[in-house]
Amino acid sequence: MKPFLTTGKKNKTNIKLGNIKLNVERGERIIVSSLSDLKRKENLEELENFSFIDFSLNTGEFGGSYLFNAVVSDKEKLKYRFIGLSEKKIEDKLKKLKKEGYTERKIGIAHHIFNYLYFFDDDRDGNSPTVQKVIKKTDAEELSFFVNTSYIHTGDFLEDSPVFTTKIRPLDNKVFKIKDFNLIFCCIPDYEDGFGKTKFTKTEIKKFSSNMDLFIKDRVKKKKLVKFKVPNGVYGIYPVINDNYYITGLSDMAEPEELLGHYIKKIY
Repeated sequence: MKPFLTTGKKNKTNIKLGNIKLNVERGERIIVSSLSDLKRKENLEELENFSFIDFSLNTGEFGGSYLFNAVVSDKEKLKYRFIGLSEKKIEDKLKKLKKEGYTERKIGIAHHIFNYLYFFDDDRDGNSPTVQKVIKKTDAEELSFFVNTSYIHTGDFLEDSPVFTTKIRPLDNKVFKIKDFNLIFCCIPDYEDGFGKTKFTKTEIKKFSSNMDLFIKDRVKKKKLVKFKVPNGVYGIYPVINDNYYITGLSDMAEPEELLGHYIKKIY
């Protein structure tokens, strides 16, 4: 775990933080999703060919969160949405939606036909973010998470951020569904990173293609996947910004409007 510039020992705090142990190596990124969505075979091509270069044109900050992939969660709803179209035209529609970032995230929660997986960029020094579970002392049942991409201790700002208490979905519509009671964080290699040494081999990809449970077992064995029992529902990823109106006392350590990390919690 990287060192923090502050201690996290505020006088009043209603949260307990626990660091999540992931074996993140150089050239790897961290994915968040439901377990059942991660092990869908539709992800295999993305897992094999994942490269942050493909997202670099969209980056404007260090430590950002990005859509890794979207998988069809309900084929019947998909057919109903594109009723009257041939299989070929439906495929063309899906390709168009992919280029647009699967903007279906903006429609009502009951109509989701896609489930989304996201990954997190490294911080400005090229270090992997620190992932933490967040437990409210007044409600130990309410488990949330924080992906810290800064060098400021999470306990010194998270409760002051308006996203900590908001009930609305993220403004950028970064949401994903949990429907198997398992939320996971998983490390995957960037195949175009010149320094990474954990790239998937052709033999591994062939093995995973026969059974995606073998991919999950591989990640667990190498301590690159951790899962948590959480309530089913829709979860949001909220960027936490150093806003001096809400968050005070960080002026010497963080720039105004600097991204401090991402808060992940259930919203529906």
